[in-house]
Amino acid sequence: PYFKTIKELQDKILVATIKHSKIVLQIDNACLAADDFPTRSGLGGRHNGLRGVLDELTPARTNLEMQIEGLREELADLQENQQRKSVPWGA
Repeated sequence: PYFKTIKELQDKILVATIKHSKIVLQIDNACLAADDFPTRSGLGGRHNGLRGVLDELTPARTNLEMQIEGLREELADLQENQQRKSVPWGA
């Protein structure tokens, strides 16, 4: 009967050891996540800073797109004028 009791106690110790190890692992993972958190929030700040830069550059981009459109229209007019000049008057 003593060996049976010893075996049951050893099994309980093993189960408790496994539970303890799982808890220690969870704590370690939580600590790693907590250490990583400031880095992630720092990236959020960088993201917001870059968003501000993008907002500042948007008007310049719009202006350049308008200039491109104007140049395309001018090119189309020049090509149309060139075609008119190359067509004989009697045609």
